[in-house]
Amino acid sequence: MSIALEDLLLSQAATFRTLIGLQSGVNKLDATTEPLDTDDSASGYSVGSLWIDVTADEAYRCLDAAVGAAEWVNTTMDAADTIGWVA
Repeated sequence: MSIALEDLLLSQAATFRTLIGLQSGVNKLDATTEPLDTDDSASGYSVGSLWIDVTADEAYRCLDAAVGAAEWVNTTMDAADTIGWVA
């Protein structure tokens, strides 16, 4: 297999793992604060990493793990976010 094809396949596999939530970075399942922009790839986080703030009962996913500029999105749903039954 050529190097270019191998690189393409590895890139596609990484994208697929991210899309289905199987990132290669670490998860923080016992945090007591929300994630910061310094909770980044230098700390082992990657796109798709999960962060659970057990104090505030909030969940976050990493959208960008750039060093010093990580982006996290709150994914916690509340009662107003749920989909009710349609009669």
